Amino acid sequence: MIGQTIKALRKKKKVSQQKMADDLGISQPALACWETGTRRPDIETIPALADYFGVSTDTLLGVPSDEESEEIWALREEVRRDPDRRVLFDLARSASIDDVRRTIAVLDALKKTGQK
Repeated sequence: MIGQTIKALRKKKKVSQQKMADDLGISQPALACWETGTRRPDIETIPALADYFGVSTDTLLGVPSDEESEEIWALREEVRRDPDRRVLFDLARSASIDDVRRTIAVLDALKKTGQK
């Protein structure tokens, strides 16, 4: 999870792995391992990464805000209650809010296509 976040934030900042590694005083292979999930940054590096990207450590670690948590649970409840979406309920428990939104949009589009 943190690797995906690091990669997304790095791309959003439009810096290469090498540039980011140089800026943080780490090796590019170490950063590549973080992004692929084969290794994780050590605990002392987390605040430096958050500062580098201008985000909180919670954001970096994927901890949703209270508002996001409420929205996530509302979407998951919607998925659980709809008979056509119920099959996705177990998958939605570990999915990100964006994954749940995209899945609902795809299912809604498929429903509309099937009704024509």
